[in-house]
Amino acid sequence: MAVVIRAETRETKPKSVLRKLRKAGKVPAIVYGKDTNGAAIAVDAMEMDKVLRDEGDFAILDLEVAGGQAYKVMVSEVQKDPLKRTLTHLDFQTIRMDEPVDSEVVIELVGEARGVKDGGVLQHGLRALEVRTLPDARPDVITCSIDDLSIGDSINVAQLEIPEGVEVLTNPEEVVISVVAPVMEDAEDADDADAPEAPKLVENTTDDGSPE
Repeated sequence: MAVVIRAETRETKPKSVLRKLRKAGKVPAIVYGKDTNGAAIAVDAMEMDKVLRDEGDFAILDLEVAGGQAYKVMVSEVQKDPLKRTLTHLDFQTIRMDEPVDSEVVIELVGEARGVKDGGVLQHGLRALEVRTLPDARPDVITCSIDDLSIGDSINVAQLEIPEGVEVLTNPEEVVISVVAPVMEDAEDADDADAPEAPKLVENTTDDGSPE
């Protein structure tokens, strides 16, 4: 059952309106989708913060706007203050439960790579996938087992185990994770680089170029 969030309409100008909203514990937001015309609303900051913690950034919500408008939505973008980490703006995307939507799913690494135990270095290339699913079929995470990775091995998108009903939009050749050999400086080259340059012998010559 979707979580119900109540909202109020708001003005979009001037900017002082947004500051007053935030001081009053509200978060300005926009509702995008068919027949919404980018509706400008505000929601309770504490309520939304709890919903995002409990349901995740792509939560499915029943949005009820004062005045009688109601939307089935997903949270499509979350903006936060970089220092305080408080909510500053939200985007909601209207959805239908029988129509696929595009979203992002985090890739969760599972296990410990054999190559790392042998001294290799784990390189994390891709941390999330772009996917298309029905709203209620979207997985919370897509797991990637790395136990069998040796030095020189890698896993790309095409090798991930994708749940049924999930269409991956990310390039299948993109590397998710790899184990590379540690970079080691050649000891002999390092010694040569640190050694002082030998002084050059310069002979004194006469005006005609012959040695004195």
